[in-house]
Amino acid sequence: MIKPLQPCGCGRPISSHKLFECYRTKGLGTKSTYHQRVTTNLVRVRRQLMIEGQREIMGICRKFFDKILDRLVNTALSRASRQGAIIHSQKASITLNLGAHERIWAQALQEVLGPSADIELINDYTPIVQSVAARSYSRTCAIVGEEQAHDAPILILRRAQQMAQQVTRVNDTTRQQLSTAIGTAIDEGLTVVEVANRLREDFPDIAASRMPTIARTEVSRAIDEGVKQSIKESSVVKTVMVIGCTAIEPNGPLFDGKPTCNITGVPAHRVDELVFHPNHTGALVPESFFD
Repeated sequence: MIKPLQPCGCGRPISSHKLFECYRTKGLGTKSTYHQRVTTNLVRVRRQLMIEGQREIMGICRKFFDKILDRLVNTALSRASRQGAIIHSQKASITLNLGAHERIWAQALQEVLGPSADIELINDYTPIVQSVAARSYSRTCAIVGEEQAHDAPILILRRAQQMAQQVTRVNDTTRQQLSTAIGTAIDEGLTVVEVANRLREDFPDIAASRMPTIARTEVSRAIDEGVKQSIKESSVVKTVMVIGCTAIEPNGPLFDGKPTCNITGVPAHRVDELVFHPNHTGALVPESFFD
């Protein structure tokens, strides 16, 4: 948290919630000092929002994966029972021919991880990334000394909705992982119930290993969307750059033929063209300013 300097006389109130320095002041020193302080504050904001946002996204992921697993197992067992499977003993081992066995799980996957699951995930996801993007936007505006646009909430909502359309890839990956696990279990000769039990044992660990990556990627994207919106509206930011990437991703996205990791010299009006690879760690910050 950055404490404000002495009152600068610009007439704008300092937020009691987020005490950032007003950079439209005198006595900031050289341009390099100005740039360094802006960059430092933006990196701090990013770290803070990453912590806040990842906690929220992880909660959504955990609930989502738990629901998916329960629905998938219950749907498959219900279908097997309705098809006249033989159920015996407390183990409730359901025996089916290979074709019927595969069809049951394929149909269950389609039903549970179909369009309705995409809609459910989008509805849970959108408010969180919208909140993160809005906080990123407002704090970036405060740091670079810009007033927030009157229609900022609508603009941020649109960005969150665009992001949400891409989060369905989480379902695609989940469907593929479950399909592979089920196929392996069937090849081993397991019954429907035994496959269900294996999923209950193994899938939570698979999901848990994915959640940190999902959370980092989605929160990072939300932060970037807020920064981009602020920069697009700015009257002082001329170019932007990316700092903090530990390496250049070999097959990552490009901007004018250059990797977007640690890129420099991107015109502010083209900031929306910057796309980053999953698990990106760099921070998008102003590079140069108009006099």
